[in-house]
Amino acid sequence: MATDPFLLRRLANQQLDNSSRNSVPKLVSWLGAVQSQEFHDATWSIAQRIESLTRDAFMQAFNAGTVLRTHVLRPTWHFVTPADIRWMLMLTAPRIKAFLRTNDRKLGLDEAVFTRSNALIEQALVKAGRHLTRTELAEVLRQNAIPLGANALAHLLTRAELEGIVCSGAMRGKHHTFALMAERVPIAKAFSREEALAELATRYFASHGPATVQDFSWWSGLTLTDARAGLESIKSQVVREGTGEKTYWYVPTSIPNRLPTKALLLPNFDEYVVGYADRTTLLEPTYTGELHRQGNILFHKTIVLNGQIAGTWTMCRQKGKNRVELHPLRVLTEQEEAQIGEAVQHYVRFTEHAGL
Repeated sequence: MATDPFLLRRLANQQLDNSSRNSVPKLVSWLGAVQSQEFHDATWSIAQRIESLTRDAFMQAFNAGTVLRTHVLRPTWHFVTPADIRWMLMLTAPRIKAFLRTNDRKLGLDEAVFTRSNALIEQALVKAGRHLTRTELAEVLRQNAIPLGANALAHLLTRAELEGIVCSGAMRGKHHTFALMAERVPIAKAFSREEALAELATRYFASHGPATVQDFSWWSGLTLTDARAGLESIKSQVVREGTGEKTYWYVPTSIPNRLPTKALLLPNFDEYVVGYADRTTLLEPTYTGELHRQGNILFHKTIVLNGQIAGTWTMCRQKGKNRVELHPLRVLTEQEEAQIGEAVQHYVRFTEHAGL
């Protein structure tokens, strides 16, 4: 049973304490943005934070547009709410564009090409009167002599997202689609850059704290200078806590003295892991070396016990059924094995009901 105040606060703020009764958009808004480059894994991340959420219920929210998927942080795919997407892009898009610029040039993509591509994508969606797949948009660009070699299409579509022209549409079978942002996102009050920076800092330290300013910079993709400015602007709302040579910050809320005993099977890129530049607090010190030998922790699905990573796991199909293979870092107690067994059953029910 987790009793360490630091880990208790992180688990509670991340909504991993006992599965909240939040709706999908409320949870995503609370977390600020949820990494979702691995779409199916990201739905499981959400499900572990909302009591009894099924994948069908998540997909209903996603297809209805109450949560969207776009490139908004670092850059990679994230779930974000319609209420937040515009001000977040205003804040983060310039940084993402700068990050992508070198590869843009290698692909022969300059501002003139992006301007043409953006116009063609917008016109195609207006003319079609429906959401279009990546393949359909690629054909429009190809017919108009837009270069699509190598990874150019991904860069062109990402730029259209960063410019606020498109965002995720409803799924068409197993295929993702793009929609006009103007169709899915109502015009909202514009934020100044300073207001957006303060809001993002508030969301992060409320939902991911205790965390360092370096953690915030990593998660948001903003410069350390901007991250510090964002933290400085909300200093009256956060609490400072020193641990060794590091300084952590969080928005104060009441947390339980201990959390219900349960194991977590987190997918790769879950916010509990990917949300921090420094992940040493998540690792049991004795087994840190062994986990590092397995490679970058971000690419592993992790077993979490008492707020710390106690192993990794994989999912495979066997005789038409989903089977979870566990790779613990240490010998597990009978109680821990039982907790993990319950988590495995939850995961299998979630995936098999969805036909994954």
